Amino acid sequence: MEHIKSRGAGTRGIHQAYDTNPELLKKYLDNVLSAIDQLPCVQETDNSFRYQRLPLFASKIAKDPHGFDLNTEQGRFLISALQFLRSHQEKNYKPSSVPSAEEITDLLAYFGIIRDDLLNFTTCISILGCEEGKTEPAPVWESACRDGVVLNVPLREVVKMAAYKPAGSSKKVFVLENSGVFSAILDCFTGLTAPPLICTHGQLKLAALIMLDKLVENGATIYYSGDFDPEGLQMAQRLVDRYADKLVLWHYTADDYKRCLSDVVISETRLKKLDAITAEELKPIKEEIKRQKKAGYQEYLIEKLVKECQVPNLLYAGVGYKITMGMGQVRSVRHLTY
Repeated sequence: MEHIKSRGAGTRGIHQAYDTNPELLKKYLDNVLSAIDQLPCVQETDNSFRYQRLPLFASKIAKDPHGFDLNTEQGRFLISALQFLRSHQEKNYKPSSVPSAEEITDLLAYFGIIRDDLLNFTTCISILGCEEGKTEPAPVWESACRDGVVLNVPLREVVKMAAYKPAGSSKKVFVLENSGVFSAILDCFTGLTAPPLICTHGQLKLAALIMLDKLVENGATIYYSGDFDPEGLQMAQRLVDRYADKLVLWHYTADDYKRCLSDVVISETRLKKLDAITAEELKPIKEEIKRQKKAGYQEYLIEKLVKECQVPNLLYAGVGYKITMGMGQVRSVRHLTY
């Protein structure tokens, strides 16, 4: 309340609401404070993540499933309160005055509130999920790996597995931000030889974070490759903070950025996001992006990424595949029999 009284950041709307209808504002603030007091947060108990869907959370607090919809004043007040709270819990978190849909989804997920547990998903291949108390992978995950099937796994299903591990003997899991790059790499593999890959489709959703957490707990090392723009660096920073020495920045250096440089100019507003990047290993990229003011894209690195997945002349069960690359694209895949 002191933050509101002192007209701190994010409270302008509250003062405007007070001038319009102070009684309604009191009701809204009572609900928001009650929500803060009853946040589910993301807690793990017996390998089961506890979270609540936003409409159910709103029903419990405001007696209205749409009470915290993001297009309502009360919903916006909740987001401002959560931003304030997170900024005091996470030193690198910088609230946005106009948060994007992705930023709001991430903020709610941070406190264990999910807008949707079906559209909140991650995409993967060659990842195995194990149920509580079992060392063998669950049948659906084992079948998908055996048949080389790409899975879009919603949060609802991700949380059912107690553990995850990469298929095969390697402990490496490759994480890509861009779905086009993910597919281009897979074009170089048969299903049986596909490396453990996860695609986040942009900023990390809770489904991806839970899967990555459980992979790291099981001894995996995460190799991250993303676009070279403020949002890509934000994602890299988040992964560095979360996984420390269990994270490898995969072809994510200032030199790689220069090879990926495009003509897409980054606005000054977006460039300001780079101020939140503090990881030492990301600072050279950060400074180079500030200097160039242009984005760099993963598509220019596909050939290098493919080679480091050990695609050329890869053998599996007596069958190999000769990959011909050119201009960052797969030109041909030739079957070799041994």
